Amino acid sequence: MNAAIDELGRRFWAYRLDTDVFACLESGTPVSRLRAVTPEERAADAAFARETMGALEAIDAQALEEQDALTAAVLRAAARDTLDAESFYWHERRLGPYAEPFQWLAPAFTTFEFASRADADRYRSLLEDAANLAGSLADFARGQAVRGLAMPHVEIDAAVAHYCAHATPEASAYFIPSLERLSALPDEAARELRENAERAVRDRILPALQRLTGELDGPYREAAASGAGLGHYKDGEAFYASLIRRNTSLDLTADRIHVTGITELERIGEELERIRERVGFAGDAAVFHAHLRADTRFFAADADEMLAKLESYSQRAAQAVPAFFGALPRAPWQIRPLPDALAKAQTFGYFQPPTAGEPFGTYFFNGSHPETTSLISAAALVLHELVPGHHLQIALQMENETLPPVRRYASNTAFCEGYADYAAQLGFEMGIYADPYEEAGRLMQDAFMSARLVVDTGMNVLGWSLEQARAFMAAQTMLSEKEIETETLRYSCDLPGQALAYKIGELAILQTRDRAKERYGARFDVRAFHDWLLGNGSVPLEALG
Repeated sequence: MNAAIDELGRRFWAYRLDTDVFACLESGTPVSRLRAVTPEERAADAAFARETMGALEAIDAQALEEQDALTAAVLRAAARDTLDAESFYWHERRLGPYAEPFQWLAPAFTTFEFASRADADRYRSLLEDAANLAGSLADFARGQAVRGLAMPHVEIDAAVAHYCAHATPEASAYFIPSLERLSALPDEAARELRENAERAVRDRILPALQRLTGELDGPYREAAASGAGLGHYKDGEAFYASLIRRNTSLDLTADRIHVTGITELERIGEELERIRERVGFAGDAAVFHAHLRADTRFFAADADEMLAKLESYSQRAAQAVPAFFGALPRAPWQIRPLPDALAKAQTFGYFQPPTAGEPFGTYFFNGSHPETTSLISAAALVLHELVPGHHLQIALQMENETLPPVRRYASNTAFCEGYADYAAQLGFEMGIYADPYEEAGRLMQDAFMSARLVVDTGMNVLGWSLEQARAFMAAQTMLSEKEIETETLRYSCDLPGQALAYKIGELAILQTRDRAKERYGARFDVRAFHDWLLGNGSVPLEALG
């Protein structure tokens, strides 16, 4: 082990624990503070990243052994991303339904353990931090508005509805611990903490959230852009170039990514045509596509039936996965419906990794509109989100005590999302897709990931309108009109560039596997490859070799 790299990793991890609540939750470290969104916090991050980058440059990279080199790559990518973002503080998309922090903060409060009066004091401090965070988001909204960088009108309604849902006593109940959770404290201290928490919610947190919604619905809306996409803003293209690098960890241009998406869609179209011929469908490709979108066999009656379908594929994957992976995680997984407040603004749902306080990896699915949500890609979705996708990769990494913490709890977007998309593709080899329609479902999921490359780059820098992007998505994917509406807002307003990570990451992992097969020939072992790939943790794509 290289002592200099080891020390840099320790310092970087200590900084993350001090500044990143999610690193604390994943590692079981008590949360000491919630950061406000301020230029000063961004400047502190940049200063630390600059110091880290300087220290890395002083180390002879050629002399490092493989594991030290990977740690250096993780540190370098994290520092570089922070420095890339330094100039774009006011451009950052922080206020939309996908990007805002409050939806992710609940575990910091719901899993908080009270063992002493010191814990009670720390909890009261976190409540104050939550109010300050909401206030800082309102300040950020004001700063974006005066600089001409406000979200477009089409996204503000979703953002306002999202924060209004947070700004109710019912939604904020997770801030107030039950007396049962406070049983380790003296009765008087427990009652005092409950009263303080109720007062903080009533007098500080809810008013701060209401101030934020008022800002968004007032001055911010008045300054909002009329069109979607970063190209409407000053320096928007430069910001998007930074987002490409941060989300793919590769030096790619928007034009190249756009062409890659179109090329992949052409390949997928040819494979779907072969399936159409296999099932003997009489209509042409367009009619077959319409059939796949509308056939009632691919829809559930309600959320319970959706859950049962997803769980059936989860069980199928669990039986098949040992033949393809030598190492399997100890943490269990589960599937749950998305909370109502999030179901209105998110298309599908999200995976929540296991933490010290929540041992299950959970996929939250959107069951709010079963009548318009096709389940033809349900098998592929489960493989992406749970096993062998996100849950298997993230849980294995978090359980891998041979990795230094800076890698054990790292999350490179392109690796994580690219691997999950690779896992869905692996379903063909694993025998998960049991009939041609389930195969078509994976191909349509693949078409969705590929179409994202086209519309994300199209709307943000290549001059596409929101209407043009939605028409393209309707022609190329299985999404409903409502799903296309929320997804295109996600790419152009909420998380521009993030959707590039999926397909770009999958292609990089497939290329790495091809190189391994070429190197080892008949000795290539898919289980060994997967154990190597996941055993190194989440690394930048450029480090895959």
